[in-house]
Amino acid sequence: MTFKSWAAAGASCLAIAALAAASANPATAAKNSYAGMVTLGYSYTDFDLQNGIGNFNTDTFIGSGAVVFNLEGDWFAQADFSFASHSPDVNGLPVSLSLDTWNAGGTVFWRDPSVGMLGVDAAYQSADIGISGDGYRVGARGEWYPNDRWTVFGAVGWEQLDFNLITFDGVYANLGVKYYVNDKISLSLNANYYELNPGNLPIPASFDTQQWSVGAEGEYLFSRDTPVSVYGGVRYGEFNIDNTPPGFQDPNQWTAYVGLKFRFGNDGAPLVGQDREGAVTPTTTGFGQPFQM
Repeated sequence: MTFKSWAAAGASCLAIAALAAASANPATAAKNSYAGMVTLGYSYTDFDLQNGIGNFNTDTFIGSGAVVFNLEGDWFAQADFSFASHSPDVNGLPVSLSLDTWNAGGTVFWRDPSVGMLGVDAAYQSADIGISGDGYRVGARGEWYPNDRWTVFGAVGWEQLDFNLITFDGVYANLGVKYYVNDKISLSLNANYYELNPGNLPIPASFDTQQWSVGAEGEYLFSRDTPVSVYGGVRYGEFNIDNTPPGFQDPNQWTAYVGLKFRFGNDGAPLVGQDREGAVTPTTTGFGQPFQM
């Protein structure tokens, strides 16, 4: 990770930790009407380039934090951040590659724990792979709660990154369903789509890329009194690149990931209550593909 990424991640972690410590006092938490979540995780990705080129793998370490405040009634505002450090292991290269990404933003949403959630979000984001790029993301997201056991969730939006010499923009969409087995266990399926459009290329051809993935995830809450949970999952994805030669095979990837979540401000609630009354997970977009969490 670059110094800028470490500094941003460290400052954000300190801010979240301070709020978590304050929430240990029930009177303080009730007075401020907030809750939050901190996530740390790791993923391993096997990326198959096809076409006789071979494959490479990538180790990714991620972290995120979010604090949600009750504005009034069923209206909420959330501030959140996330960062990821990707380390591809490519055979034959004389140097080590790394890709560091982070974003900071927020969400404003309406939520009724017995009905659903609907909101809009925006974030500033940055990527560093030897050269740095900056941009932003805007989108909408929602959840539907048909009963205490099932949740249907989704998000759509647009994002952009500018590396000065080249730019990237695209639309993203996520859709998933989650089932709560009991107070401590949930299982979910998800599908993700992202369209990447490079700009300012030095050649006239278009190399727009459509990315999609499907995955499964599980989560286990250790204790309702101290809401720490472990999660893990797998994901398969493919890339469809425009203007490739005849016979070109689309690259694909497999990802396995695991992590920990610490929630605060909503102690004593079951896993479904933590999800529906606490902080919402920051929207996943396509820039991190195939390494997204």
